[in-house]
Amino acid sequence: DTLGNNDIFMKKSTDNGLTWVWQQISNNAGNSQSPVLAVDNTNAIYVVWQDNTLGSNDIFMKKSTDNGVTWVWQQISNNAGNSQLPVLAVDNTNAIYVVWQDDTLTPGNSDIFMKKSTDNGLTWVWQQISNNAGNSIMPAITK
Repeated sequence: DTLGNNDIFMKKSTDNGLTWVWQQISNNAGNSQSPVLAVDNTNAIYVVWQDNTLGSNDIFMKKSTDNGVTWVWQQISNNAGNSQLPVLAVDNTNAIYVVWQDDTLTPGNSDIFMKKSTDNGLTWVWQQISNNAGNSIMPAITK
């Protein structure tokens, strides 16, 4: 919260940790929290986080295919509830998986949702993973 609200920052080293360069990933009026980072076999960098700039928490992503020089921004979730605690996985076939907990369908009770892209984030398919009477929280995905 150095700049007045929570934002996402990243440091990177291209010389095995001798020197580091920092970058500001998010710069929103709201709070950006719970960042997750992944890198694929082409050295594309993906960062997802939750952000309440638009009202309730939604999931956002930035992707860089040039080692962090330029970034493409995407809003992953966009609903009335709270989308929180994202996790992220990428594979070697251009697939990106973003999973999060969300209380949109039943306020106060979270379910797990996922968006998957098989074309490096150009198009996305949405899927509800859980539908329980209680809370489904803190999703995890592994590759």
